[in-house]
Amino acid sequence: MSSETLHAIEAMFAGTPPRVLMRDALVLCHLAALAAGLGMVIATDLWVLRRMSAPFGLRRLAGLCRTHRLIARALGVLWVSGLGLAALALSAPGAEASPKLAAKFVVVSGLTVTAIVIRRIALPLTARGHGRPLLALPLGTKCLLAVCAGLSTAGWGSALLLGGAGVMARAEAPALIAVIGAVHAGMVVVMLSLALLTHERADRRTPAGRVPAQ
Repeated sequence: MSSETLHAIEAMFAGTPPRVLMRDALVLCHLAALAAGLGMVIATDLWVLRRMSAPFGLRRLAGLCRTHRLIARALGVLWVSGLGLAALALSAPGAEASPKLAAKFVVVSGLTVTAIVIRRIALPLTARGHGRPLLALPLGTKCLLAVCAGLSTAGWGSALLLGGAGVMARAEAPALIAVIGAVHAGMVVVMLSLALLTHERADRRTPAGRVPAQ
């Protein structure tokens, strides 16, 4: 790298206020966490759907637990960077909390609750059926897993929508509630429909009067 290039880089950072540099760093961390979390959630959904008919052993369960921990860490980075960005924005003279900012906190809070339910309830229920395919799980367990998957995917997708769509910054609270609510409801309906379809498929595969192998 030439000395002229180094001087240009030094001049770029020297002329940038520390507040702007801090905001840029927080934005980069926020976007990285959002991309990582959403990517892992979608990849996990697809991975589970492709293996519904295969025996679900402890090795696969351990893989799901590791992925969940990574998603939880991404959520933690999303919280820290989001709070930092909110503090910087609200510390400016005359700044006020916008409906979009409130919607972001509601969405991330929902993601946090969903992550806790997955860790404390959904994963232990899945562990009880180890050795059997997910198709053989009870309908109630399938529906719980479907709701958790739908809320998680919708939450990360809504966070992306709030952070990336400029029209959301100008939207009022009723419009934000309608859009975010529609995203969550639609994703939950899709996942529940898949759970019901797979349950019917499992019933057709099981002879009358026969209980699937434990």
